[in-house]
Amino acid sequence: MKRIVLTGLGMMMMGWALFVSAADEEVREVAVRQRWPWSPKVDIHYVVACDPTQRVDVAVEGFNNGASLGRLPEASLSGDVYGVSYGEHHIVWDPAQTAYSNTPLTGFSVALSLVPAKTYMIIDLSKSAGQEGQITYRTDGVWYDITNRVEHMTTNLVLRRIEPDTYIMGAPGAEIKDGMPQTQHAVTLTQPFYIGVFEFTQAQCKQIMPSYTGGFTVDGATRPAEKISYNTLRGTVAGASWPTNHDVDATSFIGLLRTKTGLKGLDLPTEAQWEYACRAGTGTGLNNGTDITNSLADGNLALLGRYKYNGGCLSSNRLDTGAVVYYEPPVTVGVTGGTARVGSYLPNAWGLYDMHGNVTEWCLDFYTNNLGAAAVIDPRGPAIWEPFLALKYLRMRRGGAYLSTAVQCRSAYRCDASASYMQAHDAPLYTGFRVVVPLPLEQ
Repeated sequence: MKRIVLTGLGMMMMGWALFVSAADEEVREVAVRQRWPWSPKVDIHYVVACDPTQRVDVAVEGFNNGASLGRLPEASLSGDVYGVSYGEHHIVWDPAQTAYSNTPLTGFSVALSLVPAKTYMIIDLSKSAGQEGQITYRTDGVWYDITNRVEHMTTNLVLRRIEPDTYIMGAPGAEIKDGMPQTQHAVTLTQPFYIGVFEFTQAQCKQIMPSYTGGFTVDGATRPAEKISYNTLRGTVAGASWPTNHDVDATSFIGLLRTKTGLKGLDLPTEAQWEYACRAGTGTGLNNGTDITNSLADGNLALLGRYKYNGGCLSSNRLDTGAVVYYEPPVTVGVTGGTARVGSYLPNAWGLYDMHGNVTEWCLDFYTNNLGAAAVIDPRGPAIWEPFLALKYLRMRRGGAYLSTAVQCRSAYRCDASASYMQAHDAPLYTGFRVVVPLPLEQ
């Protein structure tokens, strides 16, 4: 008999032929090869025969002599597991990430099945981790009617899945620019992730941290959260460790949110993830496929988000000369001034709202002047911002805000270090955040 033994030191093979089964007729030509003796990992090659326009996920079930070992944990699988389409694909199974690393498996085989891609993740913030119905999914396309239900802005947290790819980060030479260099360069993201459809709202913040106060008070529940610092979000001890690791302080906002949801990988987006999600496949200044034509007030931008010239900071008072006065409105301003209720403007092609304007959004990365022109894979930003060590705690913000001009709300815009309130302890009125959950899920 062909025999495979899984041990703590690796997978020891007495023979190399593996029995393979396919649980779905759309999965064909499944072949499994072990990397022994140099590695315990197992390569699974397969072909998907489906509608070329369709994207599906792959579930992998393990067997030992025909007895099911259950669905192999997603964390033990890498490669083409999520959002696969027609053609040849490859998965790597790491037994060290499962309960079978020390279990003899005398007749290991796998069955692959295709499942609809889980496009949206909905987290009920009123429930605790593991509680029935706390995390649910939708498999449809862009969910345009999400803005019709207020619970998705208050008690539910809705995230949209983004498939990995290579894109061009930065602004082309002809684009109207302002702020730090936005040199174009290729960025490859290898890991799919979920990202918040909306900016985190004040009501959602109170579900996690009841003591939270801040932001505009009139109809504030569905307006974006503000006056929240990077340190409050991630903490000042473990939370200051990025890009070394993803650790956060247990008592920080994200620490509490991880406990609430059981999602250990939940965090802020990297700067590269943020711009990729904002662009949604576009290479223009705005994510609806247009560019701004005026650095101050722009009609294309007015369709996509709240900014300085469509209500953000426009005062109805005029000087004797007729000049319009712009100012930062008080928190008691009505809904036509300051921030807008999340989802008030048009989404991008991936169904994400308010990526332009409303509030600037914290990213994980340390500040850096110029990201350069070299191609990068899964960038995590600089180890620390070094030009001026006195300012070494600067963290990046993206997206523009209700008090920003049009040029400061573009997809490629990067806040300049001369702008106030970029240090991790700062909590400006116009800065908020949205969160990401990477795949595979860390639970």
